[in-house]
Amino acid sequence: QQMSGPMVTLSSTTSTSTTFAAPTPGGALSFRFTATDTTGASASATVNMRANTAPTVDAIADRTVRAGQTVTFTATGTDAENDALTFAATGVPTGATFSAAGAFSWPSAVAGTYTVSVTATDGLLTSAPSLVQISVTDVGTYYVTTAADSGAGSLRAAITAANATPNADGVDRIVFAIPGTSVHTITLVSELPTITESVVIDGTTQAVFAGVSPPLLGTGGVVGTEGLALDRVAQPYLQVSGGGALESLLRIEAPDVTVRGLSLFGSYLHDIWLGIGAHRALIERNLIGSAAAAFADPGAGARSAGMLVNSGGADNVVIRDNLLGYSGAMGLYLSFASDDWVIDGNEIRGTGQVQTGWDAIRILDSVGTVVQGNLVTATQGGAIRIEKLSFTTNEILIYGNTFSSTALGPGASPHAIGVGTDTQVTIQQNVISTATGDAIQYQLIAGRLQIDTAAAGRDITHLHLATRAR
Repeated sequence: QQMSGPMVTLSSTTSTSTTFAAPTPGGALSFRFTATDTTGASASATVNMRANTAPTVDAIADRTVRAGQTVTFTATGTDAENDALTFAATGVPTGATFSAAGAFSWPSAVAGTYTVSVTATDGLLTSAPSLVQISVTDVGTYYVTTAADSGAGSLRAAITAANATPNADGVDRIVFAIPGTSVHTITLVSELPTITESVVIDGTTQAVFAGVSPPLLGTGGVVGTEGLALDRVAQPYLQVSGGGALESLLRIEAPDVTVRGLSLFGSYLHDIWLGIGAHRALIERNLIGSAAAAFADPGAGARSAGMLVNSGGADNVVIRDNLLGYSGAMGLYLSFASDDWVIDGNEIRGTGQVQTGWDAIRILDSVGTVVQGNLVTATQGGAIRIEKLSFTTNEILIYGNTFSSTALGPGASPHAIGVGTDTQVTIQQNVISTATGDAIQYQLIAGRLQIDTAAAGRDITHLHLATRAR
């Protein structure tokens, strides 16, 4: 006889055993069992029990994210008896966590498709699993798998694809995974597509893919009177050559573009062009103007005939830790209000191989550039020239550099540092030694020149300040 609890139907009320279907929801049940013998004597006992049903896990929506993004969800469930639930999961990706409270967190998702199975227990019974699929797409990363000029897996195809992908949820990446452990050369038949979307072109990924440890190139050591560290640069394992027939190797018109770990040489005008929209570009750890095997002149037929990096109005650009050299004309040319640059930690060598009148660095009509911690040496022309033509050229800081053996070529600019009219330039803590001409040459009309002469060890033996009447 049932005494209390959700009513159930017993399979028998007279046999020595009976069964019933557990009620839903469950709960506490009480039954009274009575046994009677042949004499009519009887005895009774009360049996208390608890009916329990398994919990359920609520449906969890599938997730689709891009690689590197964070994935989170919190599992929930129901229990008819309102018992406390504890959650567990299988298939949790490496790097992700899942707590007994049902919280899943994956701070940096890795590309792939993953199925996580979540269950809940009330301490007695376990639920059926609830499945959540996590799809981590890698559409923002484009792989270069061949050194061919074009076709699937080429650098040309990767730039085209990156240009076609809006960067709503992160900057695209171009990485290199060309089979083989030697340096790969991409010889361009025609110019690469102009870069119109923000992207990171990371040539250092080729050495990582090949499993090699690149040797270090460049002079290294320290520069300036304060001994600023000049890092050497890891040899690129990917080089891009124009063969002297192309105006540009990389044309950048988008903001926030990074070019890293490449060897670029062999254009006839500029290896890298930074257009008026190429703000905040980062050019770092490249070998520009030289093949990858060594920082050396690739020869008249292969060298970059014009400039290595040419800007026509890009602002807030950082050029750092590169080896730049052996151009036919200038190394770096900033013009048309290319403002607020940082040129830091580069070795610039042997520029002006053909047009010896051009300086390694020329800053024209631009404001706010800092040139610091560089080694400019063995240049056919002068080391640096700052001048005004149409716009303002001021607040230029030349700090902590070493300019040595400049103006080597015939007809070269007769100075290491040339400061033109109507400019504002501060020169501090530099080591300056020229092959010919003046250490610093200044033509004063309405500008300002500040030279720090307090630091010891600086060679300014050829200092010449030239004034010119209006």
